[in-house]
Amino acid sequence: MSPRAAADLDRVGGGRLRRWLVRVAAAMALLLTLALAAGWFWLDRSAPRHAGRLVLDGLAAPVDIVRDGDGVPQIFAASAADAYFAQGFAHAQDRFAQMDGMRMVARGRLAELVGRGGLASDRFMRGMGLAGRADAARNALSPEGRAALEAYASGVNAFLARSGTALPLELRLSGRIPEPWEPSDSLLWGELMALYLSGNWRDELARLRLSAAGHDPRLLALRWPDWRGDGATSLAPGGAAWDPVAIGRALAALPALP
Repeated sequence: MSPRAAADLDRVGGGRLRRWLVRVAAAMALLLTLALAAGWFWLDRSAPRHAGRLVLDGLAAPVDIVRDGDGVPQIFAASAADAYFAQGFAHAQDRFAQMDGMRMVARGRLAELVGRGGLASDRFMRGMGLAGRADAARNALSPEGRAALEAYASGVNAFLARSGTALPLELRLSGRIPEPWEPSDSLLWGELMALYLSGNWRDELARLRLSAAGHDPRLLALRWPDWRGDGATSLAPGGAAWDPVAIGRALAALPALP
């Protein structure tokens, strides 16, 4: 074979290789595009729909949910019941993953989501009995109050039951299928907030320990102001509680807020 013939064969082989590589690259680009499109569609299904018209069971009359430039819903309804229903639906659209996670924590069921890492939180919450308190609060409400909670819960459940609605991304990734929203689930928010806003036990004991050690009360007041409007909000100085050993034991015995 002559040198020229050998060179021609090299060019032919190189051209075929280049064409094959171009086809492979094009196929890979197409597959990547299709994968990205499928992923975007999967993620987009979890995004709330803030435009359009829906037909939902549970409303007595049409309701308008208008969102401002920041996405905050404004509800226009012919009755209070319809307004509460629409509020529950709008909340579930935007924040149901947070709502569901909150009630799982408050009811002492966090381990169902995160495994053994949630057991300490669950023991604490079940010991506090927030779920029982929420149920008792619901039973103590006026008929109007219970009706409002029930209408709100119906709106949340309308979101969950609506045909074609995809669950929030967090729930889809976890594989959790949430239970219907109960009226007492809404009251758990108040119970949980009351717990967090009153859970400064360690701060109170730390302030007491520093006071017992003789630190300047004026400096301590900069960090922990003394609320004199209610004698129960701060530990009073003096007495057996000033014993450093007792304070240390109390600090060690306190559970951590979840």
